[in-house]
Amino acid sequence: MTDTPTTLVTATGDSAGKTAITVALARLAADQDSSVGYMKPKGTRLQSNVGKTLDQDPMLAREVLGLDAEMHQMEPVVYSPTFVEGAIRGTEDSEALRNRIREEYDDIAADHDQVFVEGGGSWTTGGVVDLTDVDVAELLNANVVLVAEYGSPNDLDDVLAAADAFGDRLAGVVFNKVSDDAFESLDQDGIPFLESKGVTVFGALPYEKELAGVTVGELADELGAELLTDASTDAFVERFLVGAMGGDEALRYFRRARDAAVITGGDRADVQTAALD
Repeated sequence: MTDTPTTLVTATGDSAGKTAITVALARLAADQDSSVGYMKPKGTRLQSNVGKTLDQDPMLAREVLGLDAEMHQMEPVVYSPTFVEGAIRGTEDSEALRNRIREEYDDIAADHDQVFVEGGGSWTTGGVVDLTDVDVAELLNANVVLVAEYGSPNDLDDVLAAADAFGDRLAGVVFNKVSDDAFESLDQDGIPFLESKGVTVFGALPYEKELAGVTVGELADELGAELLTDASTDAFVERFLVGAMGGDEALRYFRRARDAAVITGGDRADVQTAALD
């Protein structure tokens, strides 16, 4: 094991902004003339459920940071549904997985001044093979930055649970995508409360709609698509829904979604009608 300074960025939940914050921290270090490495031990954002698929986050980090590490080094474990099913049935060896992560980490760390490690999913992901982010932080001797979202004081339960699990390895918390409505509560009550519990808060980043999705016009341009109406194309698309179900079920599903685009077949008039409704 090397003694290269290592930072693990983890989160209280999925899609909290770990990748952006991990890459941003690495870029800041690189701008200060540090040679930086990156890895995501558990690949969770996969392109398919089976096989040696690649997580999208390491690919983005390699491009943005100009890294030349191989993908198998940056993503030692493909944490796919197939992998999890195998782990539950006893076909995965936890110690072998730990050794694989440690070996790839050592190869990356040997060539860099600092290493930035991105957690997979939430900080509890990996428990079926004893590789939660708590375990990874211990394995790689990493300091931890916790990314959390905040909508109400109830969200502090998750932050405190994570802080207790990471213990002294937790360097601090970054709140991300905080809405205007929730910011005052977090600033006036939430942050002082956490700090009274000994939890350092690095800051809070506001929710920015422009960073949360793309406009209809941008999506059409990227796809080279034909627009069938003359409606405004400034509306934001923040999530994509696949319309593969029946029309009635689709309608119930679509009613729970906002600012979404529906992807469905040209012959699925029932799904198209449900989406328009």
